[in-house]
Amino acid sequence: MRRSILKPVVLGVLFGALTFLMPFFLLKVMFFFLIMGALFRLFGRRRFGPGGPGAYRLAFADQIRNMNDEEYNVFKTRFQHRCGGYNQRERPQTDTNTTETKA
Repeated sequence: MRRSILKPVVLGVLFGALTFLMPFFLLKVMFFFLIMGALFRLFGRRRFGPGGPGAYRLAFADQIRNMNDEEYNVFKTRFQHRCGGYNQRERPQTDTNTTETKA
């Protein structure tokens, strides 16, 4: 019974080449997924994910649409100069304890 030495040598060479080249392949695959993840976070989150620009704007618009005239006027006076129009000391004081509940 004669065994051929060629088969284990070829398998050893293939296994050695595979173990030598595997880190380069894995680095390329990992780099590809890192780039794809960064692109998805950059472009996809704004379009599909929560918390993007304007995500809560429509819910706030619904809250304003459901206000009656008196509540809306109080809202306008409270938030009239919200983006820096008044200093903290100059801001008008509104009484938040006098809100009426809807029956």
